[in-house]
Amino acid sequence: MSPAAVPGPETDMTTTDTTTTDTTTIDTATADTVRSLMREARIPASEAEIAAYAAAYPGVRAGVEALYAPVEVRYLDPALRFRADAVGPETPWAGPPA
Repeated sequence: MSPAAVPGPETDMTTTDTTTTDTTTIDTATADTVRSLMREARIPASEAEIAAYAAAYPGVRAGVEALYAPVEVRYLDPALRFRADAVGPETPWAGPPA
C-alpha cells in the first residue's frame, strides 16, 4: 500500500462518524477502507459507487474471513487440482486426435 493509504497516528481508526445514503447508514471508517482499496487497485469510483461498495463491504469481509475460520481448513490449499489420471480415454478430449 502507498504511504497515503496506510493509517498513521494522525488517523483515528475508531471513528464512529456515519454517512447516510438512500437506505443505508455507512460507517466512515468502512467508506475510507473501501476508498483506499479502490485507490490502491487504481479502480476509479464515484462517491455513489464507494457508498454502494461500503454498504456491502462488511458482509463480504465476514464471508471471506469465514472461509478461514475453521481450524481444520486454515492451512489447506483451496485450489482445485486437475488430475489427468482421473480422466479415461473414453473422454473425447482426452484421447488421441481423430
